[in-house]
Amino acid sequence: MRFTTLILATGLALACSVQCYGAGNKIAGNLTLPDTVVFTMLGDKHGLAVLEPLRGRVRIATLKSNGRASKWTTLMGLERPVALAADETGLLLVVEKRQHDLTLVSYRDGKPVTERQKLGLKANRKIKGCAARSGILWLVLAEPVEIRLYSFDAKPVARADGVERYTAAPFSVALGADGSAFVTDPMGPAVVTFSGSASFKVRYDLTGTGVTRPSGVAVDAWGGVWVSDGITGRVVCLEPGPQSARIGCAGPNQILYDDPLRLAADPTGKFGVAILECRPGIIMRLEENIR
Repeated sequence: MRFTTLILATGLALACSVQCYGAGNKIAGNLTLPDTVVFTMLGDKHGLAVLEPLRGRVRIATLKSNGRASKWTTLMGLERPVALAADETGLLLVVEKRQHDLTLVSYRDGKPVTERQKLGLKANRKIKGCAARSGILWLVLAEPVEIRLYSFDAKPVARADGVERYTAAPFSVALGADGSAFVTDPMGPAVVTFSGSASFKVRYDLTGTGVTRPSGVAVDAWGGVWVSDGITGRVVCLEPGPQSARIGCAGPNQILYDDPLRLAADPTGKFGVAILECRPGIIMRLEENIR
């Protein structure tokens, strides 16, 4: 379904037509302060993986045809997982603390498919965001602020220079089909974009758009960029332009979510965009309308 709505960009009211989503449905619950949710593949079925850092575990579940998740099971073989990502094929990548180092291990169908490899980062480094696509893992780091790219065998690929000039507190990261990255900055408020080689592109200042603390971000199967607001509880569609971004859709019927910390998009488009409500430990879904 498409409709025309008013949007805000640099203080001007503009009209545009956007792809919006239907009312949210619950996918799963019974989670303890989850930090990240990603779509993955479990055998020939779509699945979800969730990181629960306080419990020190990654939990997985298959998705039924009605969009609800099956019973959660715990991914085996992990000690202190701290970040989670999945690529467009459903390969699951887990960053874990092992002794004094951060390591990377990959899972397919809930089973490890690679040996655990060191990333060359100390275990005390804080990972804020994690995303994977086309064989490249993106890590958004704090203290100091950095963005680093690795191959799936933990080899360094690239590093974004001068990230602190564009974002003081980067948080989530999502990747587009062309490999470009969208990074939320809750303190901006802003969304910062980088090329597939980690070169800075554009910083979208969201001041005055109604988005006060952008936290989660996801790029859906049609290229739509979705951003969650950790203060207002809104989920909006961001329409990036050459120099500024517009808020194209403020969510169906202005639904407000409870602490929507992260977003995840199913790369196939079948299950749309998942919203992770951290405080209640629930995953909701924005259902896509058929084009």
